[in-house]
Amino acid sequence: MITALSLLKDERVDAIIGPQKSEQANFVMDLGGRAHVPIISFSATSPSLLPQPPNYFLQTAQSDDTQVGAIAAIIKYFQWKDIVMIFEDTVYGKGIVPYLANALQDNDAKIAYRSVFPLSASDDFILKELYKMMTMQTRVFVVQMSHSLAARLFLNAKEIGMMNKGYAWIMTSGLMDIYTSMEPNKFDAAVGDITITANRSFYVDFTLPYAEGGVSMVVPVSYEDVNNKWTFLKPLRSDLWVTSIGFFILTGFAIWVLEHRINVAFRGPPSQHVGMMLWFPFSTLNQDKVGHAEGSFVADLLTRRGFKRSNLKSCKSDKECSEALSNGSQNNGISAFFGTAPHINFFLSKYCKKYMKVGPTYRTDGFAFVFPRGSPLVSDVSREVTKIIDNMSGYIPTCTGPENTVASNIISLESFAGLFAITGGVTMTCLLLFLVIYLLKNKDLVQRSSLWLSLCVMCRHFDQRDVSSYPFCRNKDSQDLELQDISVSSHFGGSPALPRSSHSSDSHAELEGRDVNDQTIQCSLEDTLRKEGQKITAPTEMLCNSGLKANV
Repeated sequence: MITALSLLKDERVDAIIGPQKSEQANFVMDLGGRAHVPIISFSATSPSLLPQPPNYFLQTAQSDDTQVGAIAAIIKYFQWKDIVMIFEDTVYGKGIVPYLANALQDNDAKIAYRSVFPLSASDDFILKELYKMMTMQTRVFVVQMSHSLAARLFLNAKEIGMMNKGYAWIMTSGLMDIYTSMEPNKFDAAVGDITITANRSFYVDFTLPYAEGGVSMVVPVSYEDVNNKWTFLKPLRSDLWVTSIGFFILTGFAIWVLEHRINVAFRGPPSQHVGMMLWFPFSTLNQDKVGHAEGSFVADLLTRRGFKRSNLKSCKSDKECSEALSNGSQNNGISAFFGTAPHINFFLSKYCKKYMKVGPTYRTDGFAFVFPRGSPLVSDVSREVTKIIDNMSGYIPTCTGPENTVASNIISLESFAGLFAITGGVTMTCLLLFLVIYLLKNKDLVQRSSLWLSLCVMCRHFDQRDVSSYPFCRNKDSQDLELQDISVSSHFGGSPALPRSSHSSDSHAELEGRDVNDQTIQCSLEDTLRKEGQKITAPTEMLCNSGLKANV
């Protein structure tokens, strides 16, 4: 627009051919009317371009309102009653809407919803609108927008399944003219940074690649402090550290549950074992945003590699990419940028000290020239490309980043997912079996009037020592054995020796000694239980108070 004003004021031209867009045409058209200079436009198609007299504007392109009759006829033929109008928030996008609404009304149809997209719409905004339209009953969409915005719209619609059977998309002539020009024999050749892909090879022929292939990742430089005391933590990701610590706690908790009632070492006040009862929440996977060049096939490659479409952000220039990397994902930027090898090398040559190339390189077939299928020029151009590559001496050095940076691969949680699954499965199985056996052996504890009372009784019973278990049925531990020996000695140390006059009397004395010894050991065990606050039965208490003394 500034150029048009300069042409009219400084150059004093006799006519201006252009502008290309309807928004520009409105402004230039007014300037031409004031300067009495004809304005000729071959591409502005908005029906809202109504010049005021004197009229010096000549619109050679067909207006968009001429196609609304054909669109309405298609909708009438398929007996659709409601449609969704999708258009961009510009003069070009909004100009056709009232004309289409009138044409549909004449055919007993209507616009059920109008979806307006700004030119700067992000992928998140596009997905939000598409999900909203998926909830509507109508599945017929009429699209009127520029080809760059429409391409992103269709890519996101395909990603969420809106290009499948059951959906109808009608594009206006502006979009159809762009896409039909890509049909065979419309172009003789295409020259540029065009990557060879298997999908593209179905439609065109490629020459031999003239530039190396591969998709690499660029991240901001992170300098490593060699004297950092926490350097040993860097080989593993934080989620792996947290998971490892959590499984240590889980294993300790399982051992405590299994051994608490039968092992003295696992008894004590609650504060002594509270660490074994802690549980942890699993950390979520990182949702960092990554960038790619606008319009590049890298977006589809990243999607196939497991990246969510909502976490991908396109960059239009190297400067925009650098700013996004500097901001990071937390500040509406990106954490990494993926691009083809030539682009990455050129980017690093400009920002050598700020960014570096890390990670694996995903293989592609490189850049090549494009020709229609069956073109005889493919072999000739490929031959010349080979000659140029053979005659190239040396190479352009690229920067991979400064020294002393963190560029090693970090082991993530996924690397040990199987190991953690086995450990967790075995641990939980042991706990489940122990719980089932415990409940079956103590059925009477759960037969209470309320669930809370049953739970309290079970907890109290579980906290008690299991005297009937294997360790307590045998020798409880070495300390208990010493106490038993001392107790036996104190009872029998002063008693007179029994005469052994005959074999029968010897046997009788031996049996009497064994009975007394057994009673003494049992009383010693009951004394120990009484000191620890455990309950003993009345017969056992009477035996310890009177029976043993009577025998002695």
